[in-house]
Amino acid sequence: LDINKVIYSYASSSVESKAEPATCKLIPVMGGTYNVHVKVYDDYGGWHESSSSTIYVSDPKGEPEKGVVSYNQLKMWKVPSDSVVVMPDKKSYEPGDTAVFTIRSPISPASGVGYVGCHGVKGDPIPFVILEGKTTVEVKVPVKKDWIPGFYFRAVLCGQSKREAPAKKLDGKAPLNAPLRPSYAVGQVRVEVTRECYKLDVKVAPCMETDDVGPGKTINSSVVVTDYAGNPVSGVEVCLVMVDEAILSLCGHQLTNPLSIFYPERSQGLSESRNRNHIFLLPLPDQKDMEIPEEEAS
Repeated sequence: LDINKVIYSYASSSVESKAEPATCKLIPVMGGTYNVHVKVYDDYGGWHESSSSTIYVSDPKGEPEKGVVSYNQLKMWKVPSDSVVVMPDKKSYEPGDTAVFTIRSPISPASGVGYVGCHGVKGDPIPFVILEGKTTVEVKVPVKKDWIPGFYFRAVLCGQSKREAPAKKLDGKAPLNAPLRPSYAVGQVRVEVTRECYKLDVKVAPCMETDDVGPGKTINSSVVVTDYAGNPVSGVEVCLVMVDEAILSLCGHQLTNPLSIFYPERSQGLSESRNRNHIFLLPLPDQKDMEIPEEEAS
C-alpha cells in the first residue's frame, strides 16, 4: 500500500469570471463526502474564500480504485483509545485531607500524568509511571478548600501496545512477535469535598425566670453559634423568627440547607487536546510467521 495514496481525495477546477455567471466543473475520483471551497482572486492578488458546503458523491463500484484509500476508511485505522480505571480511597473528603487514587492501566509500561479539574481551574500536573509488568499505581493529591463541593481527577497515559492481527488470519489476537503501535488511555473520577467546614451550629435558648409566656410579652433568648469543630464564632448575624408550628405544618414549609445554594455543584470546565488520536495505522502485511501465545491459542 502506497503511503502517498492514503490521503484525502480531492478535485479542483478554475474558471475566469465574466459578465455572465461562470460554471466550474469538478470531477471527483472516488465516492464519499466532499467539502467544497470557492476562492476568488482579483487583479491585485487579493482573494476571498467562501464558506464551505458539503456534498456526497456515490460510488457505483462500491469501493475506490485499487491502491487508494478513502478518508472514511482511514478513520477506522486511527490509534484506538483505551480506558483507565481511577479509584479513590474514599467517597468524600474534607479540606486538608490527602486523597489517594489507585490508577489501573491497560498499558504497561506507561508514562502518565494526573491533574485536578474544578470549574475551569486545573491543578498542578502530577507525573507518574507504570512499571513494566505492573498495572496499578497510587497517586496522592492534597485536597483544597477551594474545591468544595467536589472535583474531578483525570489520568492520561501513553505507551506502546502490540498490534492486533488480522481477524481472518489469527482470530484478532495479538501474536507474540507482532509489531508495536502507539497507545494511550484516559480515565477520570469525580469525588466529593464536604461542605461541613462552612456549616454553623446555632443553639437558641430562652433566658426567662418563668415559662409562662403570653401575647405582648417580651422573650429574651441566648444564641450560641459554633463552627463545625465546636469553636465559638463571633461577628455572626442571626435572624430569629417565631412562628406557630401548627401554621407551618398546614402549609408544608420546610427549612432547606443554604449550603447547597452558596456552594452548588460545579462542572469540570476543562477541555483536553491530544495528538495520538490523529495517528493512522496502516494495515498489517500478511505475516505467516506470527506466533500466537499458547494461552490465547487454547
